[in-house]
Amino acid sequence: MSIAMPHRMKMLMTLAALSGFAALASPQQASAFWSHGTSPKACAPYSDRFDVPGLWLGHFTGGRWAYHASGDNRVDWANEYQCFFSARECQIWRAGMRREYARFHGYGGCTALRGGGVRVHHVRRGIVARY
Repeated sequence: MSIAMPHRMKMLMTLAALSGFAALASPQQASAFWSHGTSPKACAPYSDRFDVPGLWLGHFTGGRWAYHASGDNRVDWANEYQCFFSARECQIWRAGMRREYARFHGYGGCTALRGGGVRVHHVRRGIVARY
């Protein structure tokens, strides 16, 4: 190792530290992405209530352009969960959210947690595998 090598390392470390301090001192730019989300636990307050006939968890994700106070464009992204007592209410809510956040398409759906949903038929015959 030559004598110049420690000097170079010291110089590089000093430059890295100075550039880091300069980045911290510069004004922060506004975020280009804004999200306001709710939790998948939206139906938790109703989980122990058995007087409601059905329970659906609605989920929607989507985005639209929004303008920040600084004048910058950003994506206003919605990732929301709502709890409903009927599948129809859930679908109406999702349709309204799709109209409002139509620019960037996301995914979501209405999940039947209890009641309603698809009827389950019991299978009387077992699965047979022949080799």
